[in-house]
Amino acid sequence: MTDDRLNQIQDMLAELIRIVGNTNAVAEELRTDVTELKADVTELKAGQQRLEKNQQILLENQQTLEENLAQFKKETDENFEDLNEKMDYTLLKLAKHEVKLLAKKKLT
Repeated sequence: MTDDRLNQIQDMLAELIRIVGNTNAVAEELRTDVTELKADVTELKAGQQRLEKNQQILLENQQTLEENLAQFKKETDENFEDLNEKMDYTLLKLAKHEVKLLAKKKLT
């Protein structure tokens, strides 16, 4: 082999070593990035699970509030109905009393 050919092979080998070194560095960067991405995905999944759990709690709380509101409305309606009946009774008694008072006034 000639010296030129040997120098060319040495240069090519040095270039190949440099390329492999660069490729290995890039591959290591990619491994690091993939590891970080996996950690981020794990964190996102955990966050999503917390959100889903909190959403379920909120839905249960909403249902409880709706049930409580319906019960409150029912009780309020019943109380107003009872109050109306008592007011009607009171007004009837008042009217009868006024009639008696008017009758007494007419007699005197």
